[in-house]
Amino acid sequence: MKEMRRKSEFMLVVTVFLSLSLWPCESAFGGRIVAWGWNYYGQCDVPSGSDFTAISAQWKHSLALRFDGSLAGWGQNNHGQSDPPAGNDFVAIAAGEVHSLVLKSDGSLVAWGWNGSGECDVPAGNDFVAIAAGFDHNLSLKADGSVVAWGSNGWGQCNVPAGNDFVGIAAGYRFSVALKSDGSLVAWGDNSHGECSVPSGNNFVAIAADGFMGGHGLALKSDGSLVAWGDNRDGQCNVPAGNDFVAIGAGGHHSLAVRSDGSLVAWGRNDQGQCDVPTGNHFVAVAAGSSHSVALLKEPATGHPIADAGNDIVARANEQITLDGSNSIDLDGEIVLYTWKRLPDEVVIYSGTEPTCQTRALGRAEEVIELTVTDNSSLTASDTLIIINRTLHHLQERIDSIQAGDLNLDRNVNMVDFALLAEEWLR
Repeated sequence: MKEMRRKSEFMLVVTVFLSLSLWPCESAFGGRIVAWGWNYYGQCDVPSGSDFTAISAQWKHSLALRFDGSLAGWGQNNHGQSDPPAGNDFVAIAAGEVHSLVLKSDGSLVAWGWNGSGECDVPAGNDFVAIAAGFDHNLSLKADGSVVAWGSNGWGQCNVPAGNDFVGIAAGYRFSVALKSDGSLVAWGDNSHGECSVPSGNNFVAIAADGFMGGHGLALKSDGSLVAWGDNRDGQCNVPAGNDFVAIGAGGHHSLAVRSDGSLVAWGRNDQGQCDVPTGNHFVAVAAGSSHSVALLKEPATGHPIADAGNDIVARANEQITLDGSNSIDLDGEIVLYTWKRLPDEVVIYSGTEPTCQTRALGRAEEVIELTVTDNSSLTASDTLIIINRTLHHLQERIDSIQAGDLNLDRNVNMVDFALLAEEWLR
């Protein structure tokens, strides 16, 4: 009888980060960043890695959030705006003109960079749930649905409307936009280009605002179509037709969108190639600076899942047992099928989307059970456990413990002793 195997136990903790840019990702483990357009200040020299979960871009710098809650910054850094603080407790990011703003997991805010208008003087508190950074002012959404603003207010961009029914925010050059719980929009601040003349309706689900030397807004509707308003001197408000858009970004005189098939589209000013989007169908988020663009690319899963059938089980014949494969993981996708079989005859016990199932021990000395997991890329992995007959297992332990003599004192250890031991065990 082989010794029972002991498998190391572990727990995979997946934290889902909530930020202003919601993107349809198959896995919470993130993707890699690509950028194009003007690169004089290195704003397109993106950090390496495939663990990024959110991006933000403004004038000449960009920020990114990693899956582990840490930050990355790149591009112009004349006021330290690209030098994010250390730590692993950040959950949302927003890049301003020459300042940066982040939300921490405890609901507090941190800002750094240029503070000429007080844009880095964040309000106190631990009840913030979303953030947005404009040219030199900021917005934050609180847990009670209200909005606060600080920084430059020369155009009334910080004079937020009263109410507790806000669910989304966007900060532009000298104006601000908010999405209300009823799906309508409201804007305040400079309206020189009609940037505060928001479209009517109650079917908006996401918003973006041009934060650099212009003034246009962009919104995604519940039917997947786009609408834009404000400054249109470079065609940045000439949205493409279609009902298949899932994410948006507004930059300096140009706009970006992600389609449901993962491809990108851009329109507006293209003097620096900021609208020359890369090809491909695996993009999940976009962000736009003054003359550069950034996207988050979630490439298809290529790694095999890891199957974990659990520890060996000791059970009596016909005893009901639970097979548990919930410790199986797939680091770059998700497990979509769990299949349990008896070996060697390969009788299927269960095949479905749940990691656990129940069966009964057959009473064999050893019964091998195999778990095969299949991920969303049709990659598989297998692991086995052994169901051990409880009665025979304990009898063997007793037999192995006999050091000298025998049970019936005949100076032999044989089947007679085994029968006596069995009789004692069954009493």
